[in-house]
Amino acid sequence: MDEQNTTPSQSLGASVAQHVRRLGRKRPVRRVAEQLSAGDVVSEWAFDVLIAAVEQKSGRRWRERLVAAACLGEGSLTAAQKERATAALISVLTDRSNLDVKGRLARGVLRAVALSSIVAGVLVAISFDDALGFSPWNAPLFVASLLLGSLVAIGILSIFLVAPTLMYSGAREDTNLRKSMEEVLRALGKLADPMAVGLLSRAQQRTSPLVKLKSQQAAVAAKALPAALAAVREEHYGLLPADATPALCEALSGATRRQALLILSALRAAGIGSGAEPLRRMIADPAAQRDWESSPDPGDGRTSVLSVAEEVLPILEERLRNETASSRLLRPASTPGDAAEVLLRPAGSASAVPDEQLLRPAVVEQSARAEQVD
Repeated sequence: MDEQNTTPSQSLGASVAQHVRRLGRKRPVRRVAEQLSAGDVVSEWAFDVLIAAVEQKSGRRWRERLVAAACLGEGSLTAAQKERATAALISVLTDRSNLDVKGRLARGVLRAVALSSIVAGVLVAISFDDALGFSPWNAPLFVASLLLGSLVAIGILSIFLVAPTLMYSGAREDTNLRKSMEEVLRALGKLADPMAVGLLSRAQQRTSPLVKLKSQQAAVAAKALPAALAAVREEHYGLLPADATPALCEALSGATRRQALLILSALRAAGIGSGAEPLRRMIADPAAQRDWESSPDPGDGRTSVLSVAEEVLPILEERLRNETASSRLLRPASTPGDAAEVLLRPAGSASAVPDEQLLRPAVVEQSARAEQVD
């Protein structure tokens, strides 16, 4: 296959295509990317390869995760595949095991030792060459002294270099993680799954459970959020993640008119009762109202964001009452008649039970205990 046929199409984007070319030719993710670029559909094998690449935790293979996320966003997936792909992509942004702490530490220490070896080798070679001089007569002594001195120098230098090397290594791996997370956010926007609205809302505010996001990732999340918001329906009520409603309420602060209307529409459809109080505070905040109404975003100029928010608030308050009603249990104020004469029979029992086998209400037992104590 010639290079022209193996070059990824522009649908993956120029930056993603560069990462594809830097993958090994025999890597399954590269093969899938090339197949998608050629117009092939996502087969079951290809989909499993992409999911496996997204779910792997090694920081060394961040490039494969980036390419796999881009392919999942561009491929034509079935409804079941979209659901599985969304769950895998969300885990990239929320699962702390993706930080690969042990792998980071090991790679940082190896980089420190490698750097120390280079520096130590140069310094020891120079010093021993000046002290002993190299000749066929003293070659064994020279080599042995060089090796011993190098080991001592590596140990000493590693102590001083390990801390800055670990800091540099951690910053480098954070950058690589952000690159893959950026492509994951873009893919979530293309999949337009309502389950991602909370995560995209927080990412738009540069908040992430793993690393602090940069403005570039926040901009990608802001572009991806509207598609996910537009997919929220009433049947999603009670199914969205618990943090979705609080995240959407936070995103209302500083939102443009169009963004605010989309968020309020999602809250109306599937927001839970915990969003009532934040929305009430937002309605009473003049600064938020100015942001909504003075936004340069065109949106629907005839629709007042404040009026829509006032329509959504009673819906959330009613849901809050319904959600908390089940936690309030009702108890009888008193036992009817003489409690000592009341016997408890099993509900729905078709056969008669002898009276001597029945229990009396707890209030009778408590009264009997109290009389014994007196």
